[in-house]
Amino acid sequence: MGNARKIEVVVRVDDTMNENQRSDFATRLRGCEGVEYACFTPGRGRLLLIDYDRDRLHALDVLGYVRELHTAELVGTI
Repeated sequence: MGNARKIEVVVRVDDTMNENQRSDFATRLRGCEGVEYACFTPGRGRLLLIDYDRDRLHALDVLGYVRELHTAELVGTI
């Protein structure tokens, strides 16, 4: 990613997913432009941590990616 500035947000996904669905979902998010990393928090299957390039995206853009697939809300930045 070079000199890009990364930031992490926490998103709560309202839908219940099994482990395979969570893994597939995180993989799809990592494929979105500007998203560097996405994973669910171990033991908290609805909390999703997402690293993104803040020079290319805003937190609401990231939330939009998530909402394209599931109902979700932005919890906050880290």
